[in-house]
Amino acid sequence: IIGCEPWCTYPAAWRARWLPNRPQAEMQPFYHCIVDERDRPGRQSRYVAEENLETCDLIFPIQAHLADVMLVRCAEFGAYLPGPKLEEALRRQRAGSDFNV
Repeated sequence: IIGCEPWCTYPAAWRARWLPNRPQAEMQPFYHCIVDERDRPGRQSRYVAEENLETCDLIFPIQAHLADVMLVRCAEFGAYLPGPKLEEALRRQRAGSDFNV
């Protein structure tokens, strides 16, 4: 997870396709997630509803170009820290812009 929104902020057309007839689903937190390329080839990220998140003990290290660009690997913690590009995207989001990587 590299970013979050308090509710679904994607356009109405996206919500109609992925959350049809579920207005309550739009009101839950949504997360910007990097997808491990071993699970889904290609440089991908996904916008995921909180109800669809699953915990996993096998998340480090993730194989994804986007992780290499946005995060700093911290082997001591077995996790990642925000990199400069992610910090900038989060700064823009806090200033009122959409989260965009």
